[in-house]
Amino acid sequence: MIEWLDYTALRFWMDVGQTVATVAIGIYVWWNKHRAKIVKRFAELESWRQEHVPRVDAMETAVKEMQEKCSSHQNQTGQLDRGMIAVQAELRHLPGKKEIDMLTRQIGDMNEKMGRMDGRLAGINRAVDLMNQHLLKVDL
Repeated sequence: MIEWLDYTALRFWMDVGQTVATVAIGIYVWWNKHRAKIVKRFAELESWRQEHVPRVDAMETAVKEMQEKCSSHQNQTGQLDRGMIAVQAELRHLPGKKEIDMLTRQIGDMNEKMGRMDGRLAGINRAVDLMNQHLLKVDL
């Protein structure tokens, strides 16, 4: 009954089975170590995230507040720019130094002429008064 068993073949297949089992165990151990490293790394990342996410949220809030302030300042700057453009447009229409000097000379000339006319009017006024006095004396 035992003759039909070939112990050499049986030993070969047992060795193959042991080798396959050893390789399988080796892969299983490697896989568990690798998985443990990955789990540890994810735990570290999660703790880092728990530590830093509130900071990031606070920074995002601060950035939004700064952007709102910046947009407010940009609006104010835009209004000031528009006002300055309007003032510059008005300044372009104002007379320059040459025109003001010319107006000053013309006003001086007019004052001179008005002074002469005042003297003439005073003379005419005196003549009219003398005529009125003469007419009043003649009528009596």
